Amino acid sequence: MFRKRWFIIIFIFFFAPMFEAKAIDFMGPPTAELKQGQWDVGFIYSFSEMDLEVSGYGISETLKDLKSNRYWANLGYGLEDWCELNLRLGAADAEADDLDFDGGADFAWGFNTKITFASDDKIDWGALFQMSWTKTDDSYNYDLSEWGLGTSQSVEVDAYEMQIAVGPTLKMEGWKLYGGPFVHLVEGDLDVKIAGVTVGFDLDEDSAFGGYVGTQIDLAESAALYVEGQFTGGGYGIGGGIVWKF
Repeated sequence: MFRKRWFIIIFIFFFAPMFEAKAIDFMGPPTAELKQGQWDVGFIYSFSEMDLEVSGYGISETLKDLKSNRYWANLGYGLEDWCELNLRLGAADAEADDLDFDGGADFAWGFNTKITFASDDKIDWGALFQMSWTKTDDSYNYDLSEWGLGTSQSVEVDAYEMQIAVGPTLKMEGWKLYGGPFVHLVEGDLDVKIAGVTVGFDLDEDSAFGGYVGTQIDLAESAALYVEGQFTGGGYGIGGGIVWKF
């Protein structure tokens, strides 16, 4: 059991960063909440606003206040009492005032893994790793003269996001308090179409470090409500959801 637990931990935190990873997304408790063989289903909504760095072709600019709404259907499974896996399917949009960009909601997906390191009657300690993928576009006559690009007919944002968090879950009667520090990494592409030619730029996070706090409120023996807030040096996110265990 001990060796198996640490093999999973080492794999996640040393090999997961090799994946490409994009807006601050709802995380939930940084500890496993499902017993081995237990399932849960739920709905999650999150909103975020953040700054991104745009670079390429000699250009380096900050894309201010990129807003995103995400709507997730979540399916979770308890791999062990101390480890759970979650799959998310849904839709996400993006809006950026700097570009007058307003991309509609398109298909999005993601996953996360939660591990409990230590546990007692009052507090659990654990870690979380999650990734999500979004893609959205908009067609319009964009004035990019400030970037030295003239006018563009369309803009497409294709992005990956990775979050790693560690922290406690405090257990009280009928509710829990959770949170801790986290790392938020973004990798993506911003493609603009100019005179029939597509030019691609790299997107990266403006600030990688932040903290978050949330609460879990028991609605019934098998149902719970979650609300949380997240903050980094370049943005913030809020979200909530409801989950049923079975």
